[in-house]
Amino acid sequence: MAFIDGHGQFTKPVLQIVSQTISSVTSVTINAGQADLGIDATITPQSSSSRILIMAAISFDTTRQNEAGGWRIKRGGPNGTLIGNAAQVGSRYAVHSGFQANADMDQSSRRTMILHLDHPNTTSSTEYSIVPYKRESNNMTVYLNRAKNDPSQADDGRYITTVTLMEFGN
Repeated sequence: MAFIDGHGQFTKPVLQIVSQTISSVTSVTINAGQADLGIDATITPQSSSSRILIMAAISFDTTRQNEAGGWRIKRGGPNGTLIGNAAQVGSRYAVHSGFQANADMDQSSRRTMILHLDHPNTTSSTEYSIVPYKRESNNMTVYLNRAKNDPSQADDGRYITTVTLMEFGN
């Protein structure tokens, strides 16, 4: 398998895969800024020239019907270096993936996908975290693996969140 990015062509196979599945239900309230929901995985690259493909499928909901924020990728844990983020333009907030809208907050949740190719330039253990971010200074709760309203009914689901890291050699 080969791929080409802005740094050249990578033709060596996948060197390793690390995957984390989160099935527990949790929530966090954000006033402004970011919070840690435990959406993370750690990999130790075999080469400093390797690329790490970060893939995540996040099941969530919020107390807002409109977007108001989104997901950010951090290398080095929840308080690490921001990577794979949109450029900030004007007064808009910058995230990797938005929260989306959800008008039916009783029986549905939201799902977002994260894909980013990183070059950590290290052979040290590297933690990648995906954190919810909110710019405004009023409280919003983010629920992981469930909808905002969570009645125990036959038509209401529970979900999982996964984070997968793939190391590609060069």
